[in-house]
Amino acid sequence: MGFGEQGVTVIPERKNKSSKKKWIFIAFILIVGLLLFFAFFENPITGSVVDFKKINASENVKINAKIGDIQVPIETKQQINEIYIEVVGVGNKINVGKEGVLDLSDLGIAKIKLEDFDGSISFDADKIFKLKGEVSKVTVNDFPTTSTDGSIDISLDRELSYRYIELNEFYLEKYETLKETGTVKFEGSKVTIQLEDDPLLIEDFIGILKSGAKSVSGSGIRGEGLTLEGSVRNVKMGNEFQLNLFK
Repeated sequence: MGFGEQGVTVIPERKNKSSKKKWIFIAFILIVGLLLFFAFFENPITGSVVDFKKINASENVKINAKIGDIQVPIETKQQINEIYIEVVGVGNKINVGKEGVLDLSDLGIAKIKLEDFDGSISFDADKIFKLKGEVSKVTVNDFPTTSTDGSIDISLDRELSYRYIELNEFYLEKYETLKETGTVKFEGSKVTIQLEDDPLLIEDFIGILKSGAKSVSGSGIRGEGLTLEGSVRNVKMGNEFQLNLFK
């Protein structure tokens, strides 16, 4: 954004108090204008509002964040390469196709893989509130389900309780919490930040999101809360550290 030349017209001073008030007002406007200019255009640390129509992961910084349980529900509508869910409990069902229903209650641990998901999903630390869209393939405990027309409709009638979820090639526009504990690493382990009840803001993340405890050989592992492995455009932690690649 450029600025053209500005002309100043000198008005002869009137011999009254209104002229003095006018110049005070003009000076105030100039000062406010300069402050706004430097705040938004000269100081990249504050950031600016940018509409990213297409996020390029190669332009971002690599991040590996292991923090506490999801505090703010994550809700999105997008294409996701693969969603992996582990479900334990009674009453968990997924609608598949027009009339099919997957009743997961009697399976003990139900391991579900959804491929080429295109739709909406909303979840927190232990529940999936919305799962509605199309997939190319559904696999439950290594038993696949496909469709002749190449797509399968899936949805939920009620929330689904889960103990582990993983989303691959996932885009997270924004995640923000007021108190977060955990570790955030950049570019491998070149920079490591330890959080202890600190504010956290993450914007434009692309990669793998994991939450909960994944089972190995049928036994559960203690989860590490929310894990983000991928790249990120903007991160702010506490009141002192900010990585901002907005242009």
